[in-house]
Amino acid sequence: MNNTINLYGLLEKSYNLYKENFSNFIQISLAISLIQVIMTSSKKLLGEDLILVYFLLALLLLYFQMKLSITFLYVIKDRYQNINTSIPENYAKSKEKFWRYVGASFLFGLIVGIPFALFYMTFLLTDIFVLKTMIVIVGGSIALFLFMHYFLAPFIVVLDKKSKASFSESFRLVKTYRTTTIFVVLILMILEGAPYLLFKFINLPGIIGLTIEAFVEAIIFPFSLGFILIFYKVLHEKVNDLIQE
Repeated sequence: MNNTINLYGLLEKSYNLYKENFSNFIQISLAISLIQVIMTSSKKLLGEDLILVYFLLALLLLYFQMKLSITFLYVIKDRYQNINTSIPENYAKSKEKFWRYVGASFLFGLIVGIPFALFYMTFLLTDIFVLKTMIVIVGGSIALFLFMHYFLAPFIVVLDKKSKASFSESFRLVKTYRTTTIFVVLILMILEGAPYLLFKFINLPGIIGLTIEAFVEAIIFPFSLGFILIFYKVLHEKVNDLIQE
């Protein structure tokens, strides 16, 4: 049995899924991006004097954004399995996994963010070039190790009905295919990072730039999410096949 994971095959499947369901996927993706635009622009419009109002608004918008993210995963999962379910149906179902998804996303942020913040602070506090270089190499390696081993955890919470220990499950799956996962993470970084860097370079003004950037991200996001889902499905299948052999 062939237990290798073909990256080109993953990208091809992701593209076909994206192309065949673009009209459905783009609706949710645009809604998520719109919420992000409202959050970012309202912070500038309200200013520091109305920071409490902005905080409450941001919490409300974040709630809907997280619900839509879970909905999106359900929709992509169903389309990948050729199951026809409506967006409202999946949105209603999203409440079942809401708090677990929020908790897993928050914990993942802490797992990756705290070490990164410590290394970054150490980097800023030293003026010795050799030490700075070592901090970048060591810090970057640790951040990549943590990210690649645990980034599937929030998705597992939504996609796997049986899994309760999503972080240990993510680690279990990734450790068998570390090299492949590194390339998957790099592809995701390019997909999500390239538009961000491009718009930073172009530096479009105000709300116009923010809206255009959000629109481009909304087009790319469904492909990225589908790519993660398909990678997880294939990875889960391959690892379990290895155990049974």
